[in-house]
Amino acid sequence: MTLDTASSGIARRTERRSQSEGQHRLEREFGDRVPPGVIDGIWSEEENRLRGARVVHYVPLLVERAARVRLREFCATVHGAA
Repeated sequence: MTLDTASSGIARRTERRSQSEGQHRLEREFGDRVPPGVIDGIWSEEENRLRGARVVHYVPLLVERAARVRLREFCATVHGAA
């Protein structure tokens, strides 16, 4: 195993953990106002939008931020306030 292979494996594990933590934060924040599956759907759409990013280290954070904005907009549309 080379250093590049080891570092890419660590980066993938860190990215997956960050994604999971980000989704959990959004579920805690919006879970009582958003129908089941909406958070996952928005997360997946934002993740797909950034899939080709050249610097992947920040993708989970960017996905979480973009998803949070969309969820706030969703709540404002459905409930009248976010």
